[in-house]
Formats: sequence, structure tokens, C-alpha cells
Amino acid sequence: CGPRDAADAKRVAAALGIHLEVLRLADAMGEIIDYFADEYAAGRTPNPCIHCNARLKFGRLMDYADRVGARCVATGHHARLVSGPAGPAIARARALGKDQSYALFAIPRERLGRVLLPIGELDDKAEVRRIARELG
Repeated sequence: CGPRDAADAKRVAAALGIHLEVLRLADAMGEIIDYFADEYAAGRTPNPCIHCNARLKFGRLMDYADRVGARCVATGHHARLVSGPAGPAIARARALGKDQSYALFAIPRERLGRVLLPIGELDDKAEVRRIARELG
């Protein structure tokens, strides 16, 4: 979510020859921070990642993807997508110790058909790095 992550993503995208755009959503982070502070002040233990995923990553980001005609949005979440009777559904990552599926529960199902979660199928970062080396 920070500058280092963006730099890593840019480097990988360049190596793969794919287009990458980094959206600046610092203004929207105020909403997430306010949510966290309000919940904490009310005596609850908030999880800002859930709110951020639903509002920003799969809210504003998907809206942006619609505006520019992008078919899919890929993220580095450790989770998987599976086909269910009602359509795509979030499932736990193959590497259960890294699983982040719980943080994606608030994403509307109708958006899941355009989401790619490639990391969720891998065992660990060593496997990600091995694949990256093999791809050059």
C-alpha cells in the first residue's frame, strides 16, 4: 500500500512489458483513518483493511478501471477466487498462514468476476520470486 510497493509493482510491470498505472488515493485515506478513529473511540476494534478494500481498492479502483476500459484488476492479496452457485466467491489462499480472504468479504460479488488474485494460488514469496526469475 505504500511507495515501496508501488516501486516494486512498476519494476515487475516493466519487466513483464505490461502497462501499470499507480493511482494516488491519499485524499481517500482520510476516510479510512476517520472510520478507524471513530470505531476505536466507540470502543470497537476496527479492521481498516476491510474498509479500504471495499471502498478504495475494489471501489474507486474498479470505478477507474471501468472509466479506462480495463477488463480486470489484479491485486497482491493472498486469497483465491472460486466458482460458486451464485457466481465467483472469495476463498482462502493456498498458503493458509498468509491468507487474507477475510479482508475481502465486503467486496460486492458482482465485482469479483473482474478480479485477479494470482498470489493466492502460490505457496510463498519464494515461489513468487522463483516464477519471476524464470520469466526473466
